[in-house]
Formats: sequence, structure tokens, C-alpha cells
Amino acid sequence: MHPSALVDQYGTLSMPTEIEIHITPLFSTPLLVFTPADHRRINAELSPLILEREASVPTHRDTEVVGWSSPHDLSMLEWANRCVTCLLRCWK
Repeated sequence: MHPSALVDQYGTLSMPTEIEIHITPLFSTPLLVFTPADHRRINAELSPLILEREASVPTHRDTEVVGWSSPHDLSMLEWANRCVTCLLRCWK
């Protein structure tokens, strides 16, 4: 569970409307971690795109990944542009 998630008296999980950004240095590369307010909609839209991509595109060879891996490039901007654009707008 995300540390900033809130659970009401009925057990309903909600996220804060303000974005909390935490930057964690990881292998000298900053890692931006945030949860957009509309994360459920983005995940619902992005999940079938990723699964379709997994079924139609051969895995990118990566010795550190077990299972399917997408290419380590910016091609996701082409096939998931709408979702990626939404994520970029969240922390802009």
C-alpha cells in the first residue's frame, strides 16, 4: 500500500488529491516516485496496452529481467502516448 494512502471507516482506499513527490537516489540516477490522483483510470487504460504489446512484440533481451521486457527506449511514447502524456502532466 502506498504510504500516503488513506482508508476510511468503510475500508475504502483513497489517495490524496495533492501529489507528494519523493526523489530517491538509485544507482546515482534519481528515481521519481508519485501516485497521480487518477491512477486507477490510467492503470485501467494502460494495462491492456501493455498486455497487447507483450503478446505482439518479442521480448527485449535483458539478462536482469525474468519474463517479457519492453525495449529500453522511448517507443512507449508511440503506443501508449495518451497514458504517458497524462502521467507527464500530473507532475508538471
